[in-house]
Amino acid sequence: MRDRQCVCGFDLKPLWGIKPEISKEALRAIPLETLNALYEKYGKSRLIEKLYDPLDDDNILFLCSQCRRIYMWQPVGDYQVLQCISQNHSKYDPDPFVSRSIS
Repeated sequence: MRDRQCVCGFDLKPLWGIKPEISKEALRAIPLETLNALYEKYGKSRLIEKLYDPLDDDNILFLCSQCRRIYMWQPVGDYQVLQCISQNHSKYDPDPFVSRSIS
């Protein structure tokens, strides 16, 4: 099985696998309405468990440690897909940390 990857090419990790200061900073990039919807759906204690418990196989948010995009499972038709939910980032944005040269 291949690891989940960000559009920038780096692997996505659940929040519990990232340094706490990095994950807290990245969580600030989630739109407030998305955070409120997660809070309404899971409640405070279950949401914290789903974000940070390494034993929970049902992680809902994943973070790219390179570009700090946050991905979340989203329903698309009959499927669940990981989509970028970070503000100021689209899953189609070019990676700002990779220099590209035109040849």
